Amino acid sequence: MRDSRRSARLAAVAAVVGLVACGSPTPQEARPVAQATDKVKLGRPGDRFWGRFARPGRTLGKGKIGQRPTEASRPAGLSPGRHTLILTVSRWLSKKGTRVFPPRCTLAPPGQEEARDGFVVGWEQIEVSGDPCYAGVSQVAVRFDDAPLRRVPNMVIDRVVLTYSEEPGRFCATKGNYCWTGGAGTPEPKPEGCVEVKIPTVDWAASEPQGMIPFATGPDPLAPFEGPSRYPSVKRLGPREWDVTQAFAWQFSPGAAPLGASPGFGFLLTGWPTLRELTAEDNMACGSIVKDVKLAATITVYKDQPLQMPR
Repeated sequence: MRDSRRSARLAAVAAVVGLVACGSPTPQEARPVAQATDKVKLGRPGDRFWGRFARPGRTLGKGKIGQRPTEASRPAGLSPGRHTLILTVSRWLSKKGTRVFPPRCTLAPPGQEEARDGFVVGWEQIEVSGDPCYAGVSQVAVRFDDAPLRRVPNMVIDRVVLTYSEEPGRFCATKGNYCWTGGAGTPEPKPEGCVEVKIPTVDWAASEPQGMIPFATGPDPLAPFEGPSRYPSVKRLGPREWDVTQAFAWQFSPGAAPLGASPGFGFLLTGWPTLRELTAEDNMACGSIVKDVKLAATITVYKDQPLQMPR
């Protein structure tokens, strides 16, 4: 019995030795291949040629490239592909500027800079017995909460559209305080709305400017002209819809703006004429209560960081 057990052990050892001699992996050699679910350290976005030559373990800059981040690291619901995120207003500043025309008028009528459930935006002018009397412009500067976007890794901004709803205001110095009127002061529809979207040229959130908020258009002392080439552009898509992709991208990513350009500071919703342009030669008004101001940011999410060529 003892000899049989000894013979069995010797046979097992011989089998193991034979396997090793034939090249079977030793415990040190049998390392598991890294899987897509392994936690890996990726290089920083912006590293040159990020994601090219994808070989596990190849290093460039800081960290490793060539291994994909885990799906668990991506926010829920944002799988690779195209998505649209809604960004809401996080900060705002409302302003109203007035202009009187003596001798007929020397004091501006009381105005309203804020609405109970929205923003006051637009313009109005009044004449009395054929003489210019008063003009006013209301505006609001806004910034949006971009935190939802900043939590998304490996994404590119495709398009950003600013939208809002608009209804006639009842805060003007016209008859009945109705703010959508024609030159005679009688109500009229405003199918194109009363709001223009501009790019503020001062950091109004850090320090409130004196007077109106300057913006990057219009040669007007009350809205200093900064030159359109220095600031991003916005494009009107409809009465209450604006393409602000370039402006938002410049403000979202430091260094995205071209050399010598400025991204501006948020967005400005204002009446289309400036105070300098209003002559108060009739009783026309186009003032609105603006609500539901938001950005619709369409992005593409990638499994790996998209290639960013050096500028």
